[in-house]
Amino acid sequence: MKNISLAIFIFGFLICNSQNKSQLIIGTWKHEKEIDQRTYNEKTSEDNGVPKIIESDEKADLFLTFDKTHVYYNNREFGLWKMNKDSLLIYNKVSKDNEHLDKKIREEYLKDEFLVLKEDGIYFSEPHYLKIKRLSKETLEFGNEKRYSIYIRIK
Repeated sequence: MKNISLAIFIFGFLICNSQNKSQLIIGTWKHEKEIDQRTYNEKTSEDNGVPKIIESDEKADLFLTFDKTHVYYNNREFGLWKMNKDSLLIYNKVSKDNEHLDKKIREEYLKDEFLVLKEDGIYFSEPHYLKIKRLSKETLEFGNEKRYSIYIRIK
């Protein structure tokens, strides 16, 4: 009986924790800064058993908005968002004017699950996984212990 009660308590706690993260992320976030605490050897070594992080000149999105209806948008794109344990899944909407929707290419992408056709006929990309390092009422951090992006809530 104790084991059943404990299992129910843990299950309920996990559901509440997941809901709290979903509620906490709702709002508009402004990019504050990028943190990279890797050592020189970690940055240059390819044989240390850690997947190499591909460097990019692309700047982080200045503003991210997550609303109650699970719609996500920034200054370049929009789509849907969903929480999955300690990750945020972003499904970007694919424009109907986009070359991905050429019939032959579209069918190939759907078969390979690069595109997902929702029930309402709208196409979305496969999800991008953003690992949530920390989430509070005022701060959102994506990344790992050594390299991450910090966002501050503005709304």
